[in-house]
Amino acid sequence: LRAMAPGGRQSVVVVWFKTTDLRTHDHEPLTAAHATGKPVLHLFVQDPRWLRATPLGGFPRTGPLRARFQLEALGDLAERLRSEGHALSVRRGLGAAQVFEELCEDFDVA
Repeated sequence: LRAMAPGGRQSVVVVWFKTTDLRTHDHEPLTAAHATGKPVLHLFVQDPRWLRATPLGGFPRTGPLRARFQLEALGDLAERLRSEGHALSVRRGLGAAQVFEELCEDFDVA
């Protein structure tokens, strides 16, 4: 069953995984999201800002080794979620604010 909001949009709970915290164990927001009984969107936003050089000096924010580590960590997170019957949604090319604006247009986000 899909939980529908009064405006006809599907009601979802978003769990936003950030680069600094890709845990699934001991993750209170993840546990709370699943306890609601609503559909859960497991989200990671790969903000293009982290792939651009810094404005002062042009230094890379993310080097090749860190980028590879992040991709491997995302793959591990996706596999852990998949083993529990869930999917990881990875958004690329937009900042987090833009991604959440789009989500709020399409869904009733909790």
